[in-house]
Amino acid sequence: FGYSGGEVFNFYGDDDLFVFLDKKLVIDLGGVHTQLTGNVDLDDLPWLVKGQNYDFDMFYCERHTTESNIQITTSIQFTC
Repeated sequence: FGYSGGEVFNFYGDDDLFVFLDKKLVIDLGGVHTQLTGNVDLDDLPWLVKGQNYDFDMFYCERHTTESNIQITTSIQFTC
């Protein structure tokens, strides 16, 4: 994604979630648990430079067969 400033990533859900930006772990909600919130304001990450492109990697695992919960909101503009 291209970082332009002001982007945020918000997660609400249960079980494992790991988010890496530029190969750096920025959200770690590993393990079996009830719903938790994970947020990152990209402006708080000092290594990001406006106008540069960065990798975004997200890993999610649902460990139960019932009661799956996941909600993601973001202002990141992804390109493929």
